[in-house]
Amino acid sequence: LAGTPHQSFNRVIPSAAYVSEAAALFTAGTLEGPRVAVVHDELIRNRVIGQAFADAYGKPDAGPLAGVFPVISVNLDADAVAEEIRAEAPDVVYYAGRPSTAAALANRLDGVTFILAEREMAAEFVDLAGADAEGAYVLDLLPPAGDAVDELAARYADLYDAVPGSAIYAYTVDAVNMLLDGLEAAGAAGLDGEFVLDRGALQAYIRAYEGAGITGPLVCDGSGDCGSAELQVYIIRDGELVAAD
Repeated sequence: LAGTPHQSFNRVIPSAAYVSEAAALFTAGTLEGPRVAVVHDELIRNRVIGQAFADAYGKPDAGPLAGVFPVISVNLDADAVAEEIRAEAPDVVYYAGRPSTAAALANRLDGVTFILAEREMAAEFVDLAGADAEGAYVLDLLPPAGDAVDELAARYADLYDAVPGSAIYAYTVDAVNMLLDGLEAAGAAGLDGEFVLDRGALQAYIRAYEGAGITGPLVCDGSGDCGSAELQVYIIRDGELVAAD
């Protein structure tokens, strides 16, 4: 769904493309705009994530883009791909795909810093890449936090006698509240007292929604994405993923 225009799809859960775009800003700013090669594997999701980084990094005032390199993990010729990438002399590789492919490339690209698209890749990447994983970065979305989230979690625990396993429940509450606000704004009483809904008005209301949610500010930008998010930068040091300074 990331990067694809939708006329009737809306969400408060942050897009995976947010992380890619933030990684591009981090690379252009904190890492001072190095030459970056974007590598992604054959999965559609990884292609979109990689392209989101490339699009954001290719904007003015960012650094030079060495190119986008699609790979097929199942029949990877790591030597050939590494040679192709090396020919473009990147300082950084932004990678979206399987950890095994990232490790194979890191073992062949000495002096190139890797930025992994997802935190879940890090442990396997370290195991497979060994010392070549050192210094790689990962950006990750932080779960929503604050008094409103804590209060909702307490209500959830009282109601279901269980601790929430993820933040999905909080995003769900925000989505339902947005929809209820929209129904109130777009609905009306018919001649016989029945509820009448103008679906076009509801769509327009949600597309332009702004408000304070449980998970943070909600601002719908017309593309279907309404959520906000905070991120943490991590770095691999001594084989461990730690928060960057």
